Formats: sequence, C-alpha cells, structure tokens
Amino acid sequence: MEADQELAHEVSRMARGVWRDPRLGEQPLGEWFRGWIATRTDLAPSTQALYSRPLERWIDAEVPVVGKARQRAVRLERSRWRR
Repeated sequence: MEADQELAHEVSRMARGVWRDPRLGEQPLGEWFRGWIATRTDLAPSTQALYSRPLERWIDAEVPVVGKARQRAVRLERSRWRR
C-alpha cells in the first residue's frame, strides 16, 4: 500500500511538472559542464572559451579549506551537486 501511495505521489509530481530525476545529481559538476560546452555547437569558439573560464577558475581550481587539524584543498569538480 505504501509503495502504491509513493508511486501515485511521484506520478502526480510528474504530471505537475515538478518532478526531478534524483540521478541528475550523480554526475560531477565539471564533467557536466564540459559536456554542456561541447554540445553547444551554436557558439563561436571564443564564446566557448569564455564559458570555459569559470570551469578553470572555479570548478577545477583547488580551494583551500582550513580546518582544526590541518589545511587541505578541495576540488569542486570532484563534488557532487544536487538540485
């Protein structure tokens, strides 16, 4: 009975256009961004290069994290993002 209720809830969300695929957050941000830029064949090479700058500066860059024990670096590209 619970499974039927959950299914009805998900179908209702789909019908209203508010359902989100939970698998969308499984792809690392940098990987998704590179794929998105590669599919944008309508953009000039200079525009693709411009759009790639945030990838290099913010997503692929190492971000220092200061903790109690020691300083370490985190790469945002390795993070998993969810909507």
